[in-house]
Amino acid sequence: MIKYAIFDLDDTLLDFKRGEQEGLTKIMTKYGVSDLKQGFDTYTKINHQVWEAIEQGQARDALLNTRFSKAFDLLGIKVDGATVEAEYRNSLDTNFYKLQGVDELLSDLKAAGVHFTSRN
Repeated sequence: MIKYAIFDLDDTLLDFKRGEQEGLTKIMTKYGVSDLKQGFDTYTKINHQVWEAIEQGQARDALLNTRFSKAFDLLGIKVDGATVEAEYRNSLDTNFYKLQGVDELLSDLKAAGVHFTSRN
């Protein structure tokens, strides 16, 4: 009998892509990005480079605090990277969009006696 289930929330239980899109739209609109497609494309390129560097062992927080300043620089907008990163993280932390079928899955697991716990 299965007693415990472990899930990664992003794109397993929660719709991370939707939350990310909404967060980026809010940030880019706030800081005056007029062409959102260009803004998303630029951010995506920089974000990919940042995560590659993190995966290679470079300092995570320092890199994350520069991804918006680097992307916005390419868009001709000056921002404080750490401030925008904090705003973006706050937006992601309020993403409660569940993927289709999640409620049923969790109800079925609970009915089967699977225990749930959370870990930060």
